[in-house]
Amino acid sequence: SPTSPDFAPMIEKAVFGRYNPSLAKRAEPTIRAANEAIRVKNFKDAWKHFDAVLAIDATFFGDIAVRKYKALAVDAGDAAGASDWGKQMVSTYADDSHTLTDLVDLILTDSDLKERDYALAESAAAAVVKASERGDASGMALQAQVAFAKGDFAAAKDLQFKAWQAALPDDKESFKRQLDIYSKRAAKEAGAKEVGAKEAGAKSGG
Repeated sequence: SPTSPDFAPMIEKAVFGRYNPSLAKRAEPTIRAANEAIRVKNFKDAWKHFDAVLAIDATFFGDIAVRKYKALAVDAGDAAGASDWGKQMVSTYADDSHTLTDLVDLILTDSDLKERDYALAESAAAAVVKASERGDASGMALQAQVAFAKGDFAAAKDLQFKAWQAALPDDKESFKRQLDIYSKRAAKEAGAKEVGAKEAGAKSGG
């Protein structure tokens, strides 16, 4: 039913041609066991259960791979383990821009993360661009998002400009809105740097 917590992922999977009720049913007890293991902080079992689900079909259960990343980073507090798993995901899901985009979104926006692994987000976003045949606009927009989150506003503006140029007609407007946000922030930063440089020059008797 629409109110069940599984409904949204199901819809998403249907949209991406990944809706497979029998696979979902097969993995359900193992996913439940993984969540229970995390609850009682038995992480060794949790990883075993997650891996068992991914062994059924890594692409179909891409959301479980992302869930494992978050569990490593947040529940287990294992930054190194999360980083290793994230790198593994970038190679496993090299052709799956949907899963990698979800990973980047998690890294940039999830409020439970204490530290954000921007290097991982960058390599995942680069893999998304590579996975698309035509220098995909959404991949470049994703790279722009990472640059902006990192505080590299000039790079965000340049990447978003390329994304906007490559975007399909229907997407142009939303890409342009994002470009305007990045441009304003980049201009503000450039202005602040200029003022700072002038003040430093004045101090040194320039």
